[in-house]
Amino acid sequence: MSLSSGEHPHDYEVKNTRCMACAEIEEFQDSGKAKALDSGTKTYVVVDE
Repeated sequence: MSLSSGEHPHDYEVKNTRCMACAEIEEFQDSGKAKALDSGTKTYVVVDE
């Protein structure tokens, strides 16, 4: 909490990075295939060997 509150609200820099695993999950979800999954099913990635 001490780092995210107090008198210095502008002491942070926002950066971005691309998570390739997240990109694969988003592509899968956007493809419509995720709609056919049962309720409660979690999507995850594994390394393609």
